[in-house]
Amino acid sequence: LKSPRRGAPPARCLGGRAGAGARRGEDSAQRGAMALRVIRKAARRCAAVMLKGSPPEPCDEVKKLMKTYRMAPEHLLHMYDVFHYLKQLEDKEAVFVSALEVEVESLKRLVVDRRKWVLRILVQLLHLGECDENVMWDDFLWILLRFCTLNRCELSQVLFHIIQNELGTPQRHYLTAADLQKYYLFYKDCPVRSFSTQGFDFEKMPLARYYISDFAEVTERFSQLVNPIIHLQRVIQGHLPGIEFWDNVDRADSFSRKIAHDFFVMDTGRVHLRGEPPFRESCDMLMPDALGAMAVNEEQWVMRTSTARGGTGLRQVSVWGEQPPPECIDKIRRQLDREAEAERVAAEERKMAEIAAEAKAQRERARRAQMLVQAEAGDLDDTWREEQEAPVKEAWPETPGPEAAYETSPVTTLVGRRGPSEEQRRLGVPELVG
Repeated sequence: LKSPRRGAPPARCLGGRAGAGARRGEDSAQRGAMALRVIRKAARRCAAVMLKGSPPEPCDEVKKLMKTYRMAPEHLLHMYDVFHYLKQLEDKEAVFVSALEVEVESLKRLVVDRRKWVLRILVQLLHLGECDENVMWDDFLWILLRFCTLNRCELSQVLFHIIQNELGTPQRHYLTAADLQKYYLFYKDCPVRSFSTQGFDFEKMPLARYYISDFAEVTERFSQLVNPIIHLQRVIQGHLPGIEFWDNVDRADSFSRKIAHDFFVMDTGRVHLRGEPPFRESCDMLMPDALGAMAVNEEQWVMRTSTARGGTGLRQVSVWGEQPPPECIDKIRRQLDREAEAERVAAEERKMAEIAAEAKAQRERARRAQMLVQAEAGDLDDTWREEQEAPVKEAWPETPGPEAAYETSPVTTLVGRRGPSEEQRRLGVPELVG
């Protein structure tokens, strides 16, 4: 038998080296494939930028709208960059030279923050513009630019139509309290404080039907109802063409327009001879709430609210019925937050106390085990062992004091004693007289 050559590795080491070499080869192949994908992605991006064409010529209606708000060609180019980018995201393997339409799902990428709470509004907004699946370039500009020009009162009207469109209500000129309660139930547990409808209940409101003017008043007082669509408008303004542009724009009309169902449709088939009609606002609820008017005409109030809350009616606390104002809702929320924070701190303190008690018990068990080991080894005397093995002593009974002699039964208390007892004689207590 030949002895193995000095310095030669064993067979298992040779196999290990071969396996390590194979693994290094696989890692190199994976790194090469990843580098190739990165190069292809960068090449596609460069091609999309270099081969992208100029913006398509918008239609006459869009040109007139852009001219109204003094939009320059650079603004149109910036908006086309956004439109082309959305088109490019639909197929990352292809390179689009020009973009004429995008999918509705692609437009949802415009919203990054709080998507869950505003995407439903964006989808219904496109439906109001008769865009269900695809959005053309002209429709993209017309719908979103018109939406960006709305003020707060006009946004309330758009939200009114969006709620009707989403719920599919048969009537088109009013919403019932049940419809609004059903729609805003989605925002009850919203973590965004400005969107949350916690503390707001349409069943506590005096109206059973909300026309568009009534709904505008309610959203003006309770801003959490209209904040989601305001957030969506600010997001779209940031893309088309930017927040700075809309902050500095000056609207030629200084009144609130009346928003109809076909406001976002380009070709409505009708013409307003005297321009866009104004919105007829009312202050039926806002003015009494602001001036603090006294409650009058109780019979009319009872007749209007007798069927509310399952027939129990509503008290005339304010013009909003039993619904607390936003200031009271904020106070209640802050109080609930403080209570929740105090409960959380108390739970953490209890948990830390339990952890500390458990750690102390573990240390005590370890110390006792160590001392038992030392006692078995003979390092400790037998006194400690006897003390550990001895049964636990019972507590000494309490010695009754002198006042125990006065304790009598109920019968003795009523009848009395004829003479002192033995315990009273021993303690020197005077005789009780019956």
